[in-house]
Amino acid sequence: MNRFPFPDPSGFDLRAYERLADLLPRLLAEETLDALLDAIADIVEELVPCSAVLLYEVRESDGALVPLLARGLVARDEPVPLELPRRGLQGLAIASVRPLRSEPEQLWEAGQEGSAVEATAAVPLVVRGQPIGCLAIRRRGVGRLFDDDELRFIARLSDVAAITLDNANARTALAELAETDALTGVLNRRGFLTAFDRVLAQAERDGAVTSVLTVDVDGLKTVNDRFGHPAGDAVLVSVANTLRGRTRRGDVIGRLGGDEFAVVLAKAGADEATEVRLELEESLQQARLEVGGGELVPAASFGVASTGEPGAGAAAKDLLARSDLDMYLRKKSRRRGSAG
Repeated sequence: MNRFPFPDPSGFDLRAYERLADLLPRLLAEETLDALLDAIADIVEELVPCSAVLLYEVRESDGALVPLLARGLVARDEPVPLELPRRGLQGLAIASVRPLRSEPEQLWEAGQEGSAVEATAAVPLVVRGQPIGCLAIRRRGVGRLFDDDELRFIARLSDVAAITLDNANARTALAELAETDALTGVLNRRGFLTAFDRVLAQAERDGAVTSVLTVDVDGLKTVNDRFGHPAGDAVLVSVANTLRGRTRRGDVIGRLGGDEFAVVLAKAGADEATEVRLELEESLQQARLEVGGGELVPAASFGVASTGEPGAGAAAKDLLARSDLDMYLRKKSRRRGSAG
């Protein structure tokens, strides 16, 4: 229900602006994107008579509009679009960087009449001069077109939404940066352990098995001493890329420090983890790096541990310790074999 609506909808009530100012702290206080989107939809529904609220973001790769929010569509059994090309009222609003609304002749040409008439206001979300998305508000019923005052108010509301969304994205980016290894782009130790705990908690709820691989890059100090630290960095990046290329979406990769990496394999038992280990070892053997006019083959030692093994602990530190032990035993066995 609209507490301060635009009457029927002609006319304008200054209290809507005052109420928007009152609600701004709520938007700024929301810590997750989902909570922020819900808050934006709540505010739109309170201050603007409408039947649906949609919010799209502009996908950087191709400019398509991807919906972040679609409230009110399901109630009318209308499917939520997966994405929209840059056309239609929303696309025009973004291209022109100005608020637009459907006009009476557009509704007539679309064949809408009587109670089926649905007017739309589309306003770009602009940050630092660049459109990052679009807020679209729909309203059904005869005589329910958006007037000039409403469109101006929705534009101000969209400004607030754009600023708070940009702040939320910035907070997310900073959080990711704090948990990302700058050299390799995988999670750092802090981020990895946080994600590992999350996977284990979900596995416990689902009754699923989780495995972890620990990875030590072999001979990194020798590479650094002989070819320099840039060559050692290249080896670390190569190993990280190999881990990324041979794991699944949902698995967790982290650099624990120095020459140590680890991989969490969600919903994977010991047998599957062993298969992944063998694939990774083979992939590293096939990798080649051009260093100092010569060719370098990255090498690493692997350990495996799983929650499904007898006597296995379910904590991240226990699994990592057991995987490290497995790696140590493999290294020891390999040295024995080479010595023989």
